[in-house]
Amino acid sequence: MGQCLNSTVVYVPSYSAKLTCQNCEDFYGATWALSDAADTWNQQYNWPPDPVWAESDWPIGVPDLQLYLRESDKVQLAVLISGLLVTAVVTVASFTARTAFHKHHKSS
Repeated sequence: MGQCLNSTVVYVPSYSAKLTCQNCEDFYGATWALSDAADTWNQQYNWPPDPVWAESDWPIGVPDLQLYLRESDKVQLAVLISGLLVTAVVTVASFTARTAFHKHHKSS
């Protein structure tokens, strides 16, 4: 069985700075309204006017969260050792076959 990796998830809302959510505590009663909050930033930093925009409407279940599991240290060590053993066996078999091939062709 694997173990969970330490990962973080961050939610970043994607909507224009000209929009504010009113009554956001109530999920079904929340409404969006235009705000002038971005106008101060635009003047202060000489930015162009902020157009009103929002992300597309995603289906239910998006965004979602995926957890990735990591095998235990013992399993990782076993996979490494078995890979090294297979490499060693194939190397010895290749060297033996090559030697036998050269011996056969030298005697011919």
